[in-house]
Amino acid sequence: RKVEDFGEGGAFPEIHVAQYPLDMGRNKSSILPVTVDAHGKVAYDAIVKQNENAKKIVYTHHKDLIPKILRNDEDGEMDDVD
Repeated sequence: RKVEDFGEGGAFPEIHVAQYPLDMGRNKSSILPVTVDAHGKVAYDAIVKQNENAKKIVYTHHKDLIPKILRNDEDGEMDDVD
């Protein structure tokens, strides 16, 4: 399904797969759909975590920046320090 597979152009109608001879009709858009959480807030981490950033850790909330030893969780307990 590469450009070289089609030679000088033209598609093969007897083959029932998506064919893009000479890359005509291929979707080249770089539009990213915006995802939202359960409360309707935009998930900005999905926008940042694209391509080469997909494997990196992204801190999107203020509580992610506070050290665990200083953070008070909802339970009122401190996290264990490793």
